[in-house]
Amino acid sequence: MPRKTDTHFNEQSEALPTDVVEECSLPSGIEALLPIGLSAEMSSSVLRDIRYALAEYAWEFEAGPYRYTRAEASAALRDLLKAGAFDHETVIAINQRAFNLLYDCLDDHGAQQWMLFGSDAEPPVTAIELAARRAISLNDSQRGPEQSMPLAILVARLCHVYEAANGKSVTHHNKTKELAYTQRAQTDAGQFVTAIIHIAFRDTPVTLVNRHLRSFVANRPEPF
Repeated sequence: MPRKTDTHFNEQSEALPTDVVEECSLPSGIEALLPIGLSAEMSSSVLRDIRYALAEYAWEFEAGPYRYTRAEASAALRDLLKAGAFDHETVIAINQRAFNLLYDCLDDHGAQQWMLFGSDAEPPVTAIELAARRAISLNDSQRGPEQSMPLAILVARLCHVYEAANGKSVTHHNKTKELAYTQRAQTDAGQFVTAIIHIAFRDTPVTLVNRHLRSFVANRPEPF
């Protein structure tokens, strides 16, 4: 994730500052979810990875780009186009979510470097204007809860933690032995991931977690 060289108040200067992880404490009950028989070294590694994943997700909404809504990101990009000022100081003044969208929609590597670091050269105005319009269109076409993208990353991280701890690929479905569908995950991996997220972020819709679990399994490039 790109970071601006000049951040807003309460925004961090790195993708995930180490102090965020250090200050994050694991909620009680997480350790009980670990597989029985893990070595002390492996248990420590698994808990460290879970802690990082939870800290990253929380940071996204507290000080990262997802503290801004999609509407706020699009509004910032529209204001940038309306103002017509594309000097470096103006571009880095937009909110972090808008900045990330703009950066990701730039096709030119040189323009991306200019966004991050600035230079004495003329601003790549045409590239920025095209990227801003593309970013607005892409952003406005998105639907669903705001936490969907960071949640997908959290689910994927926890899936990788499960695979490392258990030595087997993640599977997931919601069909019971009686062939009835339920919101509760019916595999060990699915229950591991959903239980951690429920403990740490109780208000997260289980339907969203199930959706991202299915996506992870469907798009896994190869078995663990």
